[in-house]
Amino acid sequence: MNSEHEVQIRLLEELEAALRSRPDRPRVSALLHQVVEYANVHFLSEELLMRLQSYPGYDAHVGEHARLMEEIRGLEREVEQGHREASADLAAAVRDWIVTHIQTEDGLFESWLEGTSAVPDAARPAGPRVPA
Repeated sequence: MNSEHEVQIRLLEELEAALRSRPDRPRVSALLHQVVEYANVHFLSEELLMRLQSYPGYDAHVGEHARLMEEIRGLEREVEQGHREASADLAAAVRDWIVTHIQTEDGLFESWLEGTSAVPDAARPAGPRVPA
């Protein structure tokens, strides 16, 4: 999972850089498509692993993934509407959200897999939220 996380972060960094420079529309579209597709595949594989391992924090974790996908769809809308600076800021916020998610939610899952922590399902607070 960690190598997949690195790819996700790198893609968002590339997208943010492309948006902050004079955006080449085809390049931005291609990067955005990669961000969306990679996030979908990564989340599905992570969620499958959680289900296979009967992870007690599954529902909360999947909820975080759903919220992130909503933010990525918002990023798509910003890009489509040509809001370059707002899109770059949102790409940075999504990247920061993913980093926090990796450190918190994914860290809990990893600790649980290693047997070093128990995760109470509904007792955990909601994870990070991308600022509006």
